[in-house]
Amino acid sequence: MQGNRAKWSRRNYQAGLAFTCLGLAGCTALLGDFSSSPEGPADGAALDGRIEPPDVEAPDGTDASDATTPGHTDAASSSDAPFESGRGEGGADAAVGRLTCKTWLYAQPVVLEVLSTGNRSVGDPLLVFPLPSGRVRVIAGKSGGVPFSVYTVDTSQAAAQVTRLDAPSVPNGAYANGHRSGSSIQPYTAVAFVSKPLMVTGSFYAYVLPDTMPANGPLPATFAVYGETIQLPAVNELRVLPFSTTDLFTAVAYPTQTTPTNYVLGVGRATTAAPATLTSAATTPNADDLRNPVMFHANSNVYIYDQNDNSSPGLSAWTVPDTGTVVTASAKRAISGGQPAFLHDVAESTMSAAADVAYQSGIIAAGGGAITCRAGTVDYAKLDSWVSTDLPVVRTFSDASMAPIFPAGSGADSRWSSDSMMLLGPGSHAADGGVAPGLNLLWFDATGAIRSEEDGPNAVLTDRSDFTAATASPISLGAANARWGVAWVETKSDDAGTYDTLMYDELDCQ
Repeated sequence: MQGNRAKWSRRNYQAGLAFTCLGLAGCTALLGDFSSSPEGPADGAALDGRIEPPDVEAPDGTDASDATTPGHTDAASSSDAPFESGRGEGGADAAVGRLTCKTWLYAQPVVLEVLSTGNRSVGDPLLVFPLPSGRVRVIAGKSGGVPFSVYTVDTSQAAAQVTRLDAPSVPNGAYANGHRSGSSIQPYTAVAFVSKPLMVTGSFYAYVLPDTMPANGPLPATFAVYGETIQLPAVNELRVLPFSTTDLFTAVAYPTQTTPTNYVLGVGRATTAAPATLTSAATTPNADDLRNPVMFHANSNVYIYDQNDNSSPGLSAWTVPDTGTVVTASAKRAISGGQPAFLHDVAESTMSAAADVAYQSGIIAAGGGAITCRAGTVDYAKLDSWVSTDLPVVRTFSDASMAPIFPAGSGADSRWSSDSMMLLGPGSHAADGGVAPGLNLLWFDATGAIRSEEDGPNAVLTDRSDFTAATASPISLGAANARWGVAWVETKSDDAGTYDTLMYDELDCQ
């Protein structure tokens, strides 16, 4: 987990920043609080059929929930439902007990790329997922020319074989967004990027990469998603949600050219035939109201979730028709309030007509802070009415250094896969300058039950540090064992400054 989805605040991510800013000028984060909106419900007890103690906020702003072990509070009890195994995505994942995740496939991790020349920064989000062929694919965004690279890892040999496929270089190219398709349709990944030549309005493009794409390509044909104009020259955020390999729902956040400046969330449909034509879904005076949109498609609607401006912290949602044409902009709906919050991910459940939701709230401050992670399913019929307290509490960390988060909110979120999610991060470690070896690990399922937890002295990868991103996806899931593909970024320094190394390994859980 992380305390803030505004990634890469550890350094200036140049020439257009994936997730945080996508333009060379007017680079401002979005998604905050509308002054006309009521405060959302406070984050409290889980309403999943069990009685849970509320998350009580102490006078100093930290969480005062009863903790059964130092640094965190136990989640609700596990389910006895069956746990389906198999390599790849799509199996039902119900908790049957905790496993220990400690054994790595390789004595030394696989180095996917050392970015010491040319593109020196790995962008965000960082994606990893298994392929039907038994291989694993990693997609990493970049900036400064090559907008992203695709790595295909074959671990069937004694030494892993890595094939790298770079997207064609474009002027000041930068990764904008990557999104995996739903579990019930043919798997593919939509990848969007921006090209913004100096002194020229930028254009956004997308590839839709099928899992069947060969490791060495070729990449499929690209298509235009959205183009900046003289009237709207500065896009702050762009997200794509694939409806098919040729049809992308598109959300664009941009500032108005007025005084005072307002911020607009525009939506539309981009196809291979034409880029998106936007209609306004929401307007706000706060840039941070539109910082990190997370989208989900159901009920002929697209549900857009985002964290609020810190002046009124919490999480909000908008509902827009999936046609991409909004006649009347809807008011934002409060999901939670009182503390900074965001969604890690929302995805289609493999078990019912419901969405898997992973949510985090809490404050990371110098010397401490408390983090609460919630996860559960939301029936499609309740997507317009659910609030954060409908989700079971997975874990409350009264000590943020034990949580799987990154200092200053950097790092990459894992995604739901087979109704499971694994979060990884070094923790806040404010007392020692944000530097500590190893990654804290929290694996939970869509019932809110913990499958594995490794943190503090039991963290994984304690032989290394300098982590600046990490993400994981299950390769196989079973009742008594599982294997996860894990990709992470270590940031090093040389005479030219900082550069990233992208790593991969597979973690066995028993």
